[in-house]
Parts: sequence; C-alpha cells; structure tokens
Amino acid sequence: AASYFGGTDLIIVPPERKVNLKHFLEVLVNRYEANGNFAVVVISEEANFGKNIKSIYQDQKDLFGVRRKSLIGVSLRDIIKSKTGIDTKVLIPGNYIQAGEPIKIDRDIAIRLGRKAVYLVHRKRFGYMTCVTFQNRKIDTGIVELNKVVGKGRVKRLDSDYFDFKNFRPKKKLIKYFEPIFGRCKTLDMEYYKLVRKINK
Repeated sequence: AASYFGGTDLIIVPPERKVNLKHFLEVLVNRYEANGNFAVVVISEEANFGKNIKSIYQDQKDLFGVRRKSLIGVSLRDIIKSKTGIDTKVLIPGNYIQAGEPIKIDRDIAIRLGRKAVYLVHRKRFGYMTCVTFQNRKIDTGIVELNKVVGKGRVKRLDSDYFDFKNFRPKKKLIKYFEPIFGRCKTLDMEYYKLVRKINK
C-alpha cells in the first residue's frame, strides 16, 4: 500500500507468492515502454524468485530469531540489466527512511493509544492491550484481551482479493482500504511524472 500511495505503483513485488522471473521481466519491459522509458520497481526484501535471484542473509536476527535477508534489489538490478538492457539503478532506503517522519494521523493515534494504556493501568485492568481498529472506513482505537490475540496467528497475508499478482499492482479493494489513512493517490498525475514521460518519449 505504501508503495502505491508513494506513487510507485508501476511494479510492486510483495513476498506472498513466488515470482516467475521471465513473466516479471516481460511485465517490466511493457510497463517501461508504455510509460515513456521510465519505471519504478518496489521489491520486498523477502520477495521470492526461487533460485533465479538470491538475497544475502544478515548475521543480525529479528525478535523471533529469524535471519533477515537483504540486498535482493542489487541482484534484481543485475538481472534486469543483463536480460533487458535497461539501465537500472537500485536504492536501498534502510530503516530510517522506511519509517520516515510521523504524519498527523500517526501522532493522533499514538496519543490515543497512550491514553487508553494509561486508562488500563489506572483501572488495574491487566491482561489487555490497546489496539488500532478499522471499521466502516473509520480508524479508531480500542482495547482487546491479550488471550484473544497471543498465539492466534492473526497475521493477514496479502491475497488475490487485494493484489493483482500477475501484473504486480494493488487492486481497488486494497486502495480503498488504505485511502482513509493515506488519502487519494494523486502522485502519478503530478506535473513531475508528466514531465518525465514527456522527456523520455
């Protein structure tokens, strides 16, 4: 979602499904040419191209003891250059850029979550946690019992209802879901993108 609303909906490679490299390159070339010799690819570090493209595993592990992968973008860049001849550059944002400065909604929700947490402590209601809720296209905060969350495996994976894995684009359902947070995506209609297309034609 962040990739789309950041204006990089040209090609997005999430980690949920294995990617056929040949198909990916075909989509990339078509999108590149249709856009006036310009394309942006956003790729998850956990993207799966099988044996065709490999990441480097970091020594550092996450909180669950899993070794994290990185630099898959470098490998993908080399493949794109060698297979298509497209001049390709890679940008690795890192944790600071990925996190970015909080926007107003981030601050507002954090304050509301903090207030609810203080309320729980003050009322001695232990075994609960504060949470963000999203119903009827409205963002709010709430309280939930820990035993309803811990160990329930509630991590929602991106599925075909929300993402077009064939064309590497989010579907309208995903865009509508995130619009209350990010607003409407207008980036690709900005004069900058129009100018890039014009120059590259």
